[in-house]
Amino acid sequence: MSETTQLKEDKHLIQLTDKNTFKLERLKYILDQQKFLNEYSHKYLTIYQSMITAIVGAGMAVFMSWKRLSISLIVARTTIRALECILILTGAFMFLVVFTTIASWWDYRKEETELLNEVVESNFRSPPSIKGIWRWFESWLLIFVVVTVLCIIVFGEVWIVPLMK
Repeated sequence: MSETTQLKEDKHLIQLTDKNTFKLERLKYILDQQKFLNEYSHKYLTIYQSMITAIVGAGMAVFMSWKRLSISLIVARTTIRALECILILTGAFMFLVVFTTIASWWDYRKEETELLNEVVESNFRSPPSIKGIWRWFESWLLIFVVVTVLCIIVFGEVWIVPLMK
């Protein structure tokens, strides 16, 4: 084999190695980002739960002490409804955070699937499917956000506000 041929083969081998290293690093990055998205969802869930607790606590404080503190009925009801609005905004923000997390995860998962199918073998990993939506933590988180906001609003409007006379 001539020296020129050997150099070309070595250069090609280096390029292949560089491509494989790049693909491996890209896969590590994708998996790391998916892990980050999971942690991100859990952190925001904790913040959301804290916010709900604070909002409900403030509402109960107003309900329990508005007469003793000589707060007018209109101000007390307006405060309760303002807290309900804050709750709705908090829930909407959480909903958007989770929805964008799902969208980002979906993109990373598609990229992971394409990369693995290219590197390992065709059809090694299936692309994400909407059929698995009921197994996703984020789906249940979205349901939890909607249900908690609705339940607290209904409870406030049906039971708490009418008791304030």
